[in-house]
Amino acid sequence: MMSQPSRIRNRSQSVLETVGLSIRAPGGRMLFRDLNLRLDLERVALIGRNGVGKTSLLETLANQRSPRAGTITYSGSLHWVGQHLDVHTVVASIGADELKAPLVHQLELAGISNSLELTNIAHWSRGELRKLALSMAKLADPDLLILDEPSQDLDKHGIEWLSTWLCTFEGALLVASHDRRLLRTFGHFFLVGEAGCRYFRGNLAELERETERTEARKQKQYLRKMNVLAERERRNDIINRRRRRKKNGGRVREIGRAPSRALLNSKRSYAQESQGKRGRAGERWQSNCLLKRFSSRYPAMMAMTLLSSMELGPQ
Repeated sequence: MMSQPSRIRNRSQSVLETVGLSIRAPGGRMLFRDLNLRLDLERVALIGRNGVGKTSLLETLANQRSPRAGTITYSGSLHWVGQHLDVHTVVASIGADELKAPLVHQLELAGISNSLELTNIAHWSRGELRKLALSMAKLADPDLLILDEPSQDLDKHGIEWLSTWLCTFEGALLVASHDRRLLRTFGHFFLVGEAGCRYFRGNLAELERETERTEARKQKQYLRKMNVLAERERRNDIINRRRRRKKNGGRVREIGRAPSRALLNSKRSYAQESQGKRGRAGERWQSNCLLKRFSSRYPAMMAMTLLSSMELGPQ
């Protein structure tokens, strides 16, 4: 918790202003870049899903951590109550004895009746410890109050006490919460998301209707984009099919002009057979020529050879 003494109640004067604020997560991921923010004497709820950097932003605005870049200007006193409370820090901030009586009274209003001596605080529950930290913030009555999940660990009575107090708080208020019971009391919202931050003026019901319309527009844009991609894919598929048909048609025409394998094999077999016949015919022709030449020179020997072949023929 943190508090600075001062007092302003001029609603035209800014209580907090940032210029070019950049914040990184503890792991190094950039959460906010060049954030320009101005907070006057108004009650603003900071909302967004877990992990977008709400706590990091509040801690930086509450001067609990240093920004990566940019400047923060304060006007007036500041009090901070974080989401995770340390009992020793809370006890050490109780201060002088003259504050104990009004603090006990506030704790009784918050629903803690056994706090007359403010003893054994180390053994208090987390809900009782949070009521103590919030009661001290109420007594501080700062110009700027920054709370991170203030309804955490509170019972029903504690949430009603908190909502009643915050509705009557006259300073600038910046609260991060998921509690709808608390958010219904706000009329200004600071929406935090991965796409950036934006301001909304209106109650929670109006914000939810606006969010639904925004999500519906995003869904329609997404569907239109998907339809465009599907149409583009369909056209590409048609073009590819036409290209494949054209390419396959050219192959068919080439195959039609070329002789078939069976025809080539038959031609090859005919050529081999014809070559064999021509070879045998040539051999017979050469044998006949030699026989004629031999018989013309030796007719008597030829007659004896024929007579012998007839005698030695098959019986």
